Amino acid sequence: DRSVMSFIDALFTSTSAICVTGLTVVDTSAYFSRFGQTVVLLLIQIGGLGVMILSYFSAFLVGKKKLSLEDKITISYLLNDAEGSSLSKNIRKIIYISLSIEAVGAALLLIFFISKMGFSFNTVFFSIFHSVSAFCNAGFALFSDSLARYIGSFYFNFTIASLIILGGLSFSVIINGREFLIYKFKLNILKKNSPFVSLSPNTVTVLLITFILIISGTLLMYFFEHKSTLLKLDIKTQYLSCF
Repeated sequence: DRSVMSFIDALFTSTSAICVTGLTVVDTSAYFSRFGQTVVLLLIQIGGLGVMILSYFSAFLVGKKKLSLEDKITISYLLNDAEGSSLSKNIRKIIYISLSIEAVGAALLLIFFISKMGFSFNTVFFSIFHSVSAFCNAGFALFSDSLARYIGSFYFNFTIASLIILGGLSFSVIINGREFLIYKFKLNILKKNSPFVSLSPNTVTVLLITFILIISGTLLMYFFEHKSTLLKLDIKTQYLSCF
């Protein structure tokens, strides 16, 4: 009954959403109305981007770029920008890149959901919600069984996993990686000269460790579960599930 939600349950859900932990005391898909799910979605987006970053970007949009020195130092640390000289530029990049990745993810998920549920507003909302939830590493889903019903879909799982991985990388890695790819594209595809850009030691380290952890985690999961939890699944779905 949606009308009897206690204040403490509402507070817990909103806290979980904005802290992107994914912990819930009620079934998000069945308990909340579309309005409630939209509120959860907005809280996930705010929490995923970071309250300080989002507030700074909002101030920039309305033409009020006043920020305390302490806040600038904190945000510069988060962005791995020691000098803080390009703070506004990097903040805008973070917002635009994040929204772009989520939009692409939502479009890819929409293709999948249309094949399962047909095209409707509900399908579009499901696509946006799960794209944002995945990219922000929030763990919220609009299915009572989370995403277990699609355990065998490579397309769906790879899309969700890609969003989670991208969202798990730091903003500095995403910005550096984007600039490096643009540089390579101009140099090798467009044959145009542009200022040299390389992957920073931080980016290389993060990408390498992320790759190692994902592969080793997949193999360890398979080793411990392939004769028990995953026994009834075919070998392809077993590895996909572990990944």
